Amino acid sequence: MTTSAGVARPRSTGCGDTICGPPEQDTTSARHGECGDNWAYQPSHPAYRTAWPTIVADTRRIIDHVHATGIVLAGPDGLREPVCDPHEDIAFNGDATRSLHGDPCQLLAPLPRHPRGIPTAVASCATGRRPYDLGVAAVLLRCVLLVPEAFAVASDGRWEAEWAHGAHQPLSGPRTGARQLLADLFDLDPTDSPLREHLTGVHVAAPTTPQAPRPLVSRALDSFLYCEDVGIGR
Repeated sequence: MTTSAGVARPRSTGCGDTICGPPEQDTTSARHGECGDNWAYQPSHPAYRTAWPTIVADTRRIIDHVHATGIVLAGPDGLREPVCDPHEDIAFNGDATRSLHGDPCQLLAPLPRHPRGIPTAVASCATGRRPYDLGVAAVLLRCVLLVPEAFAVASDGRWEAEWAHGAHQPLSGPRTGARQLLADLFDLDPTDSPLREHLTGVHVAAPTTPQAPRPLVSRALDSFLYCEDVGIGR
């Protein structure tokens, strides 16, 4: 796994790993004015694990579609190819060779179930309205529509503006938003927004299995997992 700062870190399998622990402050929104998205998700949730092959396959389709529009999506450091493998994490960025990169968009592959419950990962990505924002928004929107019980997205973009028509204004041609991209690729065009204003206090729903351990709520960013044994509610 690679953090938004580009530092390689081991993937967490629960409390006790090096990336577990409470942050010093609660920052659950992307940097102001940079057009950012935030998401909370549960990599060990059964629904997320079941949907993972579809998430990977659909992300590949989104990346190919974005490339076809002339937008370059690169690896998490803005170089090489995007990471999109069913056995690895998903990670991509804009084109660093043209200074069109920002924060990487990263999704953890499914994690093993932790004995204390289901940890939640929280991440953020500020794109600065660069062209790759289209890929980020489309992948996040696809995820929240596939597994709403294990995936939540907050954004400073507006559902009827940036998400509909895109955050980036191309030099030529019409603007394209994530909603239009998903309509073209997957015949999906939800009328009601699945987005949230913020992730503060958001608890992702627990799977409905008898005697399931109480899930864990996250208080960390950049896909760090912070384990706290609390009840789930909305």
